[in-house]
Amino acid sequence: MELRGLILSLLAVFACSSEAGTGRSASQGPEIRLDLRPFERPLSTYVTLRPDGAIQSIQYSTSTFSVTAEAEGSLPVSARDRISALLASPELRREMGKGQPSTGLERGDLYRLRLDRPEGRVVETGGFLADAPPAVRSMVQELSRLAEEHARPVPQSWAYLRSEPISPRRLDRIRERGMVRLLPLDELPSGLHPTLAEAAGRPFDFIPIQQGAYDQLLPLASPGRELFVVDRGEGHQIALYTGAAGPPAGE
Repeated sequence: MELRGLILSLLAVFACSSEAGTGRSASQGPEIRLDLRPFERPLSTYVTLRPDGAIQSIQYSTSTFSVTAEAEGSLPVSARDRISALLASPELRREMGKGQPSTGLERGDLYRLRLDRPEGRVVETGGFLADAPPAVRSMVQELSRLAEEHARPVPQSWAYLRSEPISPRRLDRIRERGMVRLLPLDELPSGLHPTLAEAAGRPFDFIPIQQGAYDQLLPLASPGRELFVVDRGEGHQIALYTGAAGPPAGE
């Protein structure tokens, strides 16, 4: 019995060592994305925090479709522990997955909090920050603070793509009314397919692109500098954002 117990203990140790040496295990936390759009300030902020502590912050303008600053950094263990504690809040867990409430005609700072879990499940919540439950507001405030403290400026890309899914119902309305030009992905230049597919697969992230891709896409965009792309029956509204090295805002 003693020998059997020793063998089982050794197997448990080896199993733990094997899991620690792999990539993203089931025990790892989610990727966290926060989109914060203040009502009284012109610039919005998009924060991404990865399970390894890498943090990115992007400041952007929705009115001029421009990225004004980009910063990156890494969180210390103490900061990651605080985020883990906030993620464990039962109140936060209840709120996540409720989606985006209707904003109506109210005014105030808007937020979107999104968790991409290791198993591939995505949950999100959002709305007016003033109406957010305490656990959600604490997460939003902590992410904003950590981005300011630990992310440092990095060079911006020439331009960016940012996509948002088009719901099936809205896509049908667009088709019926001919509101905008729908662009089948397979009819666009083949060289642009990988970048557009990446943007569609990473909604709300800022996907860097070079000047050549921007110049090809701009003539296909609406006056609002957006493309409405359909791929395998799904719609994606993809906006073109300029960076510091790109053309002046408004061009």
